[in-house]
Amino acid sequence: MIRRRTVSGVALAAPWILRTGLARAAGRCRVGLSLPLTGVQASVAEELLAGYQLAFGVGKAAGIEVDAVVEDDHSKPERTAAVVRRFGLDSTFVATSGIVGTPHAQAAIPTARTAGLPIVGLRSGASELRDGGTLVYHLRASYEKELDRMMGMLSVATNRIAIVASDDSFGQPAVQFVLRTAAQHGLQVVKTVMAERNGSNIDASIAKATDPAVGANALLVLMITRPAIAGVRAARQNHFMAPIFTMSFTAGAELAKAGPAIYRGLGLVTAFPIPRSAHDETSDSFRHAALTARREDLVNSLIAAEGYWYGSTIVRAISKAGPQVTRHTLVQALETTPGVSIGGERIAFDQTRVGRRYLQVVYVDRTGTLRS
Repeated sequence: MIRRRTVSGVALAAPWILRTGLARAAGRCRVGLSLPLTGVQASVAEELLAGYQLAFGVGKAAGIEVDAVVEDDHSKPERTAAVVRRFGLDSTFVATSGIVGTPHAQAAIPTARTAGLPIVGLRSGASELRDGGTLVYHLRASYEKELDRMMGMLSVATNRIAIVASDDSFGQPAVQFVLRTAAQHGLQVVKTVMAERNGSNIDASIAKATDPAVGANALLVLMITRPAIAGVRAARQNHFMAPIFTMSFTAGAELAKAGPAIYRGLGLVTAFPIPRSAHDETSDSFRHAALTARREDLVNSLIAAEGYWYGSTIVRAISKAGPQVTRHTLVQALETTPGVSIGGERIAFDQTRVGRRYLQVVYVDRTGTLRS
């Protein structure tokens, strides 16, 4: 049974969005969110959902009513496809969002395209999803760009790296990219270990990669959030104290609560500004919305901020689409020059339908707080 709930955005005071001159929608728009509310990605889903709720609440303050219907895909790609199919068959849904992970996106995108349902905001940076096909709108930099920036940072201090990656459609191409490009950064990959996506063998995989005989002096853990955190902890328990990098999507509440034993020397490349300290208009708006909603806990959440970016893009596109919003008019709003404006940033989707490529190298301090 797929769990469904409707998100009612709380009307929030929102100076930024009111300043942008949003047109008032004549009716209410339905947006479907497919989120892994149970399973290995559950905490990620809850943080993302909180960001969407804030964005839709800010939109409501400007007269843009969004009925967000949330369905739980249980962290299973086949369920993601089923959820998106249900949204697609219901013409009252003008878009979908919230899809978490490359395997889930691979399952859902063909279904969405068959139904003519736009996907706005996708939590995957896999290049194979950026094929220039219709109806899929990306708001984060590619994993390749993220890994390239990561290796550039590591090359300053090291030259021998080991990799532990998930044996799936995310980890396999990520490893291949690192193997192809490491030498360009003066790096040598001395060990590669493929692990189960759910982390069931993460301790053994980390032990192989950090064995002193391997001689690695840095480690890349290319896993989804929970297994990645478990992998970092296992490496530290194995007395591997060299730098460790994980992917941007690990930067959520689970990481912040993981404990100081794993923070030292842990870095990542974020695809969105750190919301607590960034001074762009969207981050200002996010903090204001979180505090107004008495969700101070979200101010440090990059994942909630990501959901806020996705939700804000949907709200702005609905506004631009005019009083009678359909899937067709929403697509026109997203694709017609000059795109949509989120705060002070103009999002114009290119031929691969990528609208943002933000990246920033950050580290985790002794309290679990991200710092640039």
